[in-house]
Amino acid sequence: METNVKRETLCENVGENGNSSEEFFCCKICDINFEGEANLNTHNSLTHDSQQPKNSRNFICDICELSFKRKSSILKHIKDQHSTTEFIKAREITEMPMPPESCDICKKQFDGKTNLNKHLRDDHGQKIPRFRRHKSDIVAEHFCDVCGKGFTRKFDMQKHRKLKHPNDPKPESKPTEQQKTSQLLKRCQVPCGDNKNYYKCEVCGRLFRQSYNFIRHQTVHTGVRAFFCHICGKNFRVSGGLHRHITEHHYGVKKYHCDICGRGFAAKATRDDHKNIHTNHRPFICDICGKAFRQKASLHIHKLFHSDNYRFSCSVCGKKFRRASELKVHSWLHTGHKPHQCKICEARFRLSQDLKRHVKIHDKLNECVCTECGSTFSQERYLKNHKKTHIVKTPASFVVSPP
Repeated sequence: METNVKRETLCENVGENGNSSEEFFCCKICDINFEGEANLNTHNSLTHDSQQPKNSRNFICDICELSFKRKSSILKHIKDQHSTTEFIKAREITEMPMPPESCDICKKQFDGKTNLNKHLRDDHGQKIPRFRRHKSDIVAEHFCDVCGKGFTRKFDMQKHRKLKHPNDPKPESKPTEQQKTSQLLKRCQVPCGDNKNYYKCEVCGRLFRQSYNFIRHQTVHTGVRAFFCHICGKNFRVSGGLHRHITEHHYGVKKYHCDICGRGFAAKATRDDHKNIHTNHRPFICDICGKAFRQKASLHIHKLFHSDNYRFSCSVCGKKFRRASELKVHSWLHTGHKPHQCKICEARFRLSQDLKRHVKIHDKLNECVCTECGSTFSQERYLKNHKKTHIVKTPASFVVSPP
């Protein structure tokens, strides 16, 4: 009975005598004849899918009553055309178990599209078209280290390497950053008396209870500054330093003020270090030479002179330095940059101590004056050499020998 109804709505049986036993079936939409009802049904599903009745399709929108063949299509329709609430509601509904797939030829039902396609291929001899990407859409990401052939999947590349190049030595794989961190933590882990494990720095020997603080401390020795300011480009070791920098220097937020001079700071610790300037309190002591400092940053810079860690090297001559500021001043030798200028004669100098020495020349101009002729000199040594010119040389006495 179902076959007659379907045949009546989608096609009409045609034959020479007009009876229904004829084996040709005609599509009512495009008037094409097919041998067998199965071929006609396949033609309708592939060609006229959008023109089939709504009740033959799987997904119907409850809002506008449009019908869709696929779950992804109706979800996209609801998301684009209706509200977000309706989209979430529809997504929850579509996550429910799907109704079984039905074969249009024999009416058997199957759990999933895959089983239905297998049934159509094995029992009805239908060829199910497979989706294949165009060559231009395929991008190789994994390459064989022997022949250079590319693959989209790492598994396929490894399989090719094993089958085609079994005798070639495998390349040494470089450890990832996560593996390097794991190895460092295992290597630096030391037990302590309180039955807890600590992490000891291999460079300075400092102990840390938390692995996070230990890993962050390593940037002190490696010099890695991975956090960049998006406004001025200045880089920092930790995210907290970057946040403080932006808050204080760019946004001008300074919540902590010195109760002596009124200067504002973005961090409480920075304010407390600043107050040591007024009180001359030096709580930061070098454990090597005993020298004391008012600020923690000053102690850190000082301790660099006790280390043999020359992290910064000149790209021109290769000379190495402990601090970046030293490398900066050294680079002016190659560029000829002289930032320090005398306010009196406008002479320029590379180093600030050279400028200070030069300024003393102007201060002593009135002091280095020759008392004989009134000549002035820039330095005392020049005056001494000048005074020698005023000494009258007496002629040498000649001794007359007796005849």
